[in-house]
Amino acid sequence: VIAERMMSSIHSSAQLTLHRKADVTPLMAFRQDIKTKVNAPLENGEIGITTLLTKAVTKALKDYPEANAWYAGGQYEEKEDIHIGMATALSDGLVVPVIRHADKLTLSDLGRTIKEEAEQARKGTLDPSLYSGSTFSITNLGAQGIEYFTPILNAPEVAILGVGAIQKALTLDENGQVAEKQFLPLSLTFDHQVLDGAPAAEFLGAVISYLEDAYSLVF
Repeated sequence: VIAERMMSSIHSSAQLTLHRKADVTPLMAFRQDIKTKVNAPLENGEIGITTLLTKAVTKALKDYPEANAWYAGGQYEEKEDIHIGMATALSDGLVVPVIRHADKLTLSDLGRTIKEEAEQARKGTLDPSLYSGSTFSITNLGAQGIEYFTPILNAPEVAILGVGAIQKALTLDENGQVAEKQFLPLSLTFDHQVLDGAPAAEFLGAVISYLEDAYSLVF
C-alpha cells in the first residue's frame, strides 16, 4: 500500500523541491534558557525541535493558506483546519500519524500529542482515524544525519516539509568576528500544478522567519 501511494503521488503531481537553511542559533539558546529556568521536568517534548518546528509550520500555513490544501482529480481545495501529518518510520515501512488542529495546541499539548501518537503508531495501537485527513506533512531525517533531501508528497496534500540534521558552522558576525552558528536544513516539496515557485519560496521563508524568532512560537 505504501509503495502504491508513493507511485501514485509521483505520477499525479508535478513535484519540485526547494532547499533552505534556518539559523537556529537563537532558537537553541532559547531552549537552553527555558530548560534552566523551568523547575518542572520537560518530558513531553514541549520545546523539542520537532515541536517548535511544527508550531512554526502552523503559523506559516496561516500566513500562506494555499499550502494548506488538497489537490486531487483536478480539484484544488484550501483547507480551513490545519492537520499536520508527522511521518514516522516503522521497522517495516512508513506511516503518517495526524496531529489534528495543530495550530490550536499549546507547545506543551503539541509536544505531548506528537510524542504519544508516534509511540502508539510504532506499537500499532494508534486509532486508525488518525492516519488520514492531514493537510500538510513533515518528515524528519535529522536523526540519520541527512541534511537535504526530496520528500515525496503525501497525496492529496500539495506540500511537505523535509527536515535535516542541525549543522554547526563558523561564520562572521556583524562585527566581522568569527562565531559558531547552528543551521537547520529544510526541504520543501510542493505540487507545481497548483503552487508556483515564488509563493512556495515565500512560505518556506515564513517558516524560517518564525524559527529564527523563537519567542514568536510561544504565542
